[in-house]
Amino acid sequence: MNFYQIMRVMKITMVIITCFLVQVSASTYAQRVTMNLKNSPIHVVLEEIRKQTKYDFSYDVNVFKNAQPVNVNVKAATIEQVLKACFLNQPFTYIIKAESSFYFAR
Repeated sequence: MNFYQIMRVMKITMVIITCFLVQVSASTYAQRVTMNLKNSPIHVVLEEIRKQTKYDFSYDVNVFKNAQPVNVNVKAATIEQVLKACFLNQPFTYIIKAESSFYFAR
């Protein structure tokens, strides 16, 4: 093999490795959640998401004291879909700062 053939093989290998890593990253971020909770506090929903996905949440426990209980019935939903259902008609917002950190505020 000459130099150009070796370089071509190395380039193809790098493209394949890059595609593989991007796919692994995307599938990790798009984890799916299944739950059926009725009249549950928001912190229970967040704990269930944490158990199923290993995502961490950052929030002040006192923020959710005045929250209405929530009903969440989802099957293979994304974390964003679950959070949307959880915070529907609630006086709270959430911000996704990183893949594994969520911050909640009034």
